[in-house]
Amino acid sequence: MGVESKIIKIIIGIGHLMTPQDSTDTHENQALIKSLYAWKLSGTHSSNNELSELTIQCINQIAIKAQFEDLEHVILYFHKQPEFRDLFKEVPTVLEIGKLIQRLFLLLGPEKIFSKAVTKSLGRLRGIFFKISIIDEDFLTKSTHRGRLYLSSLNQLGISLSEENEICRELDECISSLCREGLKSNSKTSIENTLKTELASLNELISDIEKRARIFEKRSKETAQGQAKITIAKNWAKKRLEELKNNFTLPKVIDNMLTEHWFNVLYLEHLKGGDEESSSEITAKRVIVSLQPVKYQEQLDKFLILKSSLPEDLLHGFSLTTISESELEELLQALHLYHEGIEKSARNQIKEGSTEKIVRLQPMSLEKQEKLAEERALLQEQLERIRVQSVNEWVDSHFENDVKETPITKEPINNSLYLNEKILDKLKIGSWFDLHQGSKTLRCKLLSFQHEMETSLFVNFQGQKVLEATNEELVELLEKKRLVQLIYDSSFDSAYEKSLALSRMEKKQQEQEEKIKQEMQKKEKDKKIAAEKAQQEALKVKRLERKILVQDAQLKVENIAIGSWLELEQDNKTIRCRLAARLKSSNCLILTDRLGVKIMEASNEQIAELLVDEKIRLSFEGDVLEKTIATVLTESRMINQGKG
Repeated sequence: MGVESKIIKIIIGIGHLMTPQDSTDTHENQALIKSLYAWKLSGTHSSNNELSELTIQCINQIAIKAQFEDLEHVILYFHKQPEFRDLFKEVPTVLEIGKLIQRLFLLLGPEKIFSKAVTKSLGRLRGIFFKISIIDEDFLTKSTHRGRLYLSSLNQLGISLSEENEICRELDECISSLCREGLKSNSKTSIENTLKTELASLNELISDIEKRARIFEKRSKETAQGQAKITIAKNWAKKRLEELKNNFTLPKVIDNMLTEHWFNVLYLEHLKGGDEESSSEITAKRVIVSLQPVKYQEQLDKFLILKSSLPEDLLHGFSLTTISESELEELLQALHLYHEGIEKSARNQIKEGSTEKIVRLQPMSLEKQEKLAEERALLQEQLERIRVQSVNEWVDSHFENDVKETPITKEPINNSLYLNEKILDKLKIGSWFDLHQGSKTLRCKLLSFQHEMETSLFVNFQGQKVLEATNEELVELLEKKRLVQLIYDSSFDSAYEKSLALSRMEKKQQEQEEKIKQEMQKKEKDKKIAAEKAQQEALKVKRLERKILVQDAQLKVENIAIGSWLELEQDNKTIRCRLAARLKSSNCLILTDRLGVKIMEASNEQIAELLVDEKIRLSFEGDVLEKTIATVLTESRMINQGKG
């Protein structure tokens, strides 16, 4: 695992590798591959261009062991075995070829992309393709080689599998078959025949899986589209009812009937008929108009037509829904009662209006007469228009200001929406993702965008729906890393080119590291020399400073009077002593204790150094004590003389 991690880190550190079309890169690749197969051109193996039987046996043993272990480690292990000497003698670049195959499979099946089951199955092929690459050099030189096609097909299937299932087991059986047959194939021709058979079996499995997946994908897509149409139709019906009821006062029971029950009729007919005005929409208008106040005979005539026809229209519409008979009967009875009340009120109002004409025959001002005449003329014009209208035209006249579509206004730019669009624009149909749901991770593919609903549909490898999310939900999932796109090129050629580039880059990196190491060593050496030089300079300065301090201290020592007391630090003890004498001949000072016993004899310079190091100090307490004793003795003598 450590080796794999190191290789992957190196790949990441390299950054963008050179493309296969780069002429310099291609030339270097050809030179590298040529060096791997130089032994075939040198005649070190048999003249019929076939490897010896013993070498084939050794290669098979490596291939078997490498199914479950690191290929490079296996080769290094067998390199130490005496019985494998012929292999490494006949194929001297066996280790380099093994490293190349090991890197190739690490790039083909990265653990971050493939499930453990797929990675384990894919890893079993390392040993077989190691054998193929030694016996058949075309595997590393020809892009149409069946071995390359086999691995590319295998990877395209493997990326869709995120957990162990029946498909993983079928895939493992295909790989086991190639491993068995590959160990039996010991020549270039037999290897070609084996790969031809196994590639056909793998493609048959993939074709069968894709065929089944397409069926489920079609169903998932059609279901999502159907649900989207239903949602759109429901949203339209809800909005349309609100528009129709706007500015009209309706009894609560009728309002609830339209909102809760007729809503279903309206959206179902819209779902079937599209944007054209449906019979259910016309019926909704007629119900609303039939419940408005009626003042004139012309209006009453139209109202009576509506009253007689509405029950049949409602019964026809509600037949499309699951409303119960009892509920329907209650609604029709309530509507009938309201209609009866409106009719009765209208007839009374019309009757009172004709009587009122007679009562109002009384004198009035000229101005009022003119205004009344204008109002009557306008009313007569409206009534005449109502008289000649059909019922439907009369109903529609109540909705002359009805606006079905909300005017499109240019909204201000929303930075967050703009960023969301930029994120979604990068997603491509057919891309694979990991969906993290708690402790569970699901592998899913982006199947389609529902542009009308602004939703996205994701399915698993079987074509079954895994996730349906709005644009806002999708952006949130991506930003929170709960939905992670798998950026991975499953083709063999891409992994192979990176493997070759990695070999070259590692070599350059080693050379660069060696150069950096030498430069670092030189810098460390220069740094050490500079530090030593600085230390010597500092020592010189320190010595000079000490010399000056010692000279100053010598002057102090010369001024110390005979009999002066000093404190000497010796063996972590403080000793009180006095300057007993100076020897001019040797320029030395003699220090004694109170009893006159010599403690030290040292030169002026030595005493000065002790002063600088603070190992000897002048003590003024001794002088004071001496003066006090002398004063006491003098006074005692004077007293004794006076008594005498």
